[in-house]
Amino acid sequence: MSIHLSRSVLRCILHETPISHRQCVYIASSRWRRVAPRTSVDISGAPRRLFWGFNSKPARTIKDVDILPGYEEMLELDKAIRMNVRTPPPEKLATAFKKFVARLEQFPEALPDRQVADLTTTYIYLQSNENELQPRLSTKELVSTLNILLPSSSEVEKSNNEGKLQLGGLLYEDVEKRIEKQKQSDLVTEKTSAAELGPLAGRYYATLLATYGRPRESRDLLLRDWDQYQRIEQHHHKKLRMWSIVLKGFAEQQDEEGLLQTLDELKTRDWPFNPFMQQYIVNAFARSENLEAAKRWYERPIETEESPKLATKLAIMRLCIKKNNIKIGQGIFDSLLEEEEPTKTSFDMILQWSAAMGKGVDTIEQMMTVMKRRLENTEDGGPDIETINGLIHIANLRDDTYTAERYMSLAHKWRIEPSAQTYLLQMEYRIKVNDFDGAKQAYKELQGYDVTAKRDLPLINQLIQRLAAQSKPDTETIMQYVEDLIERKARFEPETIASLCSIHLERNEMLDVVDLLQTHVYHLGDEQRKNICDVFLRFILNRSNQTAYTWDAYDVMRNFFTDTDSATRLTIMDNFFERRRPDMATHVFGHMRQMAIMSQRPDRDAYVRCFLGIANSKHDEALQTVHNMLKLDAEVEPDTKLLNAIMMAYIACARPGRALSYWDEIVYSREGPSLSSIEIALQACENMTFGDKNARDIWNRLKKYDIEITPRIYAAYAAALAGQGLTEEVLAMANGMEAVVGRAPDALMIGMIWNATNGEQRQEEIQNWAESNLPEAWAELQKLGTRRLRTQRRVYKIKRGVTP
Repeated sequence: MSIHLSRSVLRCILHETPISHRQCVYIASSRWRRVAPRTSVDISGAPRRLFWGFNSKPARTIKDVDILPGYEEMLELDKAIRMNVRTPPPEKLATAFKKFVARLEQFPEALPDRQVADLTTTYIYLQSNENELQPRLSTKELVSTLNILLPSSSEVEKSNNEGKLQLGGLLYEDVEKRIEKQKQSDLVTEKTSAAELGPLAGRYYATLLATYGRPRESRDLLLRDWDQYQRIEQHHHKKLRMWSIVLKGFAEQQDEEGLLQTLDELKTRDWPFNPFMQQYIVNAFARSENLEAAKRWYERPIETEESPKLATKLAIMRLCIKKNNIKIGQGIFDSLLEEEEPTKTSFDMILQWSAAMGKGVDTIEQMMTVMKRRLENTEDGGPDIETINGLIHIANLRDDTYTAERYMSLAHKWRIEPSAQTYLLQMEYRIKVNDFDGAKQAYKELQGYDVTAKRDLPLINQLIQRLAAQSKPDTETIMQYVEDLIERKARFEPETIASLCSIHLERNEMLDVVDLLQTHVYHLGDEQRKNICDVFLRFILNRSNQTAYTWDAYDVMRNFFTDTDSATRLTIMDNFFERRRPDMATHVFGHMRQMAIMSQRPDRDAYVRCFLGIANSKHDEALQTVHNMLKLDAEVEPDTKLLNAIMMAYIACARPGRALSYWDEIVYSREGPSLSSIEIALQACENMTFGDKNARDIWNRLKKYDIEITPRIYAAYAAALAGQGLTEEVLAMANGMEAVVGRAPDALMIGMIWNATNGEQRQEEIQNWAESNLPEAWAELQKLGTRRLRTQRRVYKIKRGVTP
């Protein structure tokens, strides 16, 4: 005799803890598993040493990567193709393909778009390297691959399914070619295989088309091979279900014209419109909340002269409740009242509609009494937990938590034992109103039941997300739910992973972040991975977080999200520059430089951005590192803008001579210097030995080639001379500026001259001249304030605004 134990009982046996039950008089004061609060973990994972030299606990180890068999080889192929290098051997990839498909066929799970894309890439590669005499993938394996593309009954598709349709089309086309070849074979085994696998592949592909938005193609495929499917499928119910999926596909696309055409085609083949078809169509319109269409198809005459199914009526009534449309639902309600011998299901629907129309719990209880009396001598036997669950569901639709709780009390009063669905509904409405303690209690009660099809997982994930979103998350409670999901080997929803990553990052629990990503990240689609990556990005860019923690977060991010684009990486680099950590910023840039994919490597604009960051940081070592990277980068050819940025970086790092050496390179380049180049070169002359000679050379060249002198260039030349101690000549230039460029000196020019001038006596001369000749501009400069350099020289806080 088999023994059925819930997972909570098994857990108690394994951990040698008392087993409690809600009706036990010796019930434990608390049945909730206590999990020690998580503490911050040193990312190094080094154990502590005690006095006697022994470790207090073993070093923390990282979990192994949870990746489907064969998928790693597919990732290698994708990377090799993008890098344009040698790909793995076809035999190795064929083996990986078979392992991957076999694993998913044995243990089905949702396929994210990323895995579908890699599966498609591998299949196309194998087809292009196919051996016609001995194919690497058998026909049966191709049909199995079609099967794993289909969604499970409980799966909610959130990703783009175009990839599945593309792969499904390639697989089915190949299967058809092989089937035709096998039919012409003299071998009996091959003919038998073709007869079995052909219709199976067609049914899988038709289901795929109908489910993912192409019901017309699905219908045409089934009609084309009508006789074949009729012969293979012995059970009428299976045939009907296949066509009902097609009809549901039309309804989900809101294609009523296609529905009518399909029904006409079926009618000509002696398949009239029946209640089963109606149920699929109405339920599909109800899920999309198209009440008018659902009503039309509910009222459509059934050609088999049968009545609509009660499930169809219930779908319409619940949609009416949700849409607050009493008129349509009232007609169905009246038809239920007219039944001579109503069933328990009919009574349940009457109670639900009455509750939705505002009848109080006391009135509902009176109606339940009548229901019990009417059904007393029937097999149904009166109200049961399904009745209560239906009422709670209606209260949830109306967001009426108080009434839902009263229905729970009503069940207790009638001595109706709750079911797993009862506690799931209770969790649902308590989560809605942020009653986390109540949801926790409902979850504890749920532990005594074996929840089929993992129906509680979405609610647990939702509860974790809501708890994590609180301003002060209860991490101990959250980790209790997480530990339970881990014990059940359940997949976390992407939103849950993002929430947990955020919590662990805030607590600097990097090893927990790594464990979480190792387990789940390779089972996510591209969009889901991006959302989780954004959690890391927000943490890194948050200036209130410590720099060391943000660097750890970046290190985890770059290892798990290798597909992060260059724009995001440059944003992170800028962030470290702003934190005054040019060494970290340079490392980020270096990681970009090491990327295997060309699109992720730095281009000219990225180099410019990095050199400007170094210029602001004035970090000579970082400058040398990045400049060496540029010299070794065969893909980037420096232009004027990039050379300008290099000059600015060398000037900021107090190496004006090296900066000016790039001026000649710009002058003799095909592109030539820009106005910014001239201004930057003159700025380099300010602090150079004999810089006035170089400045005059640039100035004379400008005059020789009749280049327009802008106010900024004029001011830069004056500042270059001021830096060489030529104060009298500078003041003469300032007096004659308006005649040359049409504008008198402003606060910026005065500030540039003052900052370039060495010696307090010379600065005093400039101050006296400015106060006498340009009092307004001098007053404006005073508002900016001053600061002292390392040499204790006082300079004004001006922004020259030079751009490369």
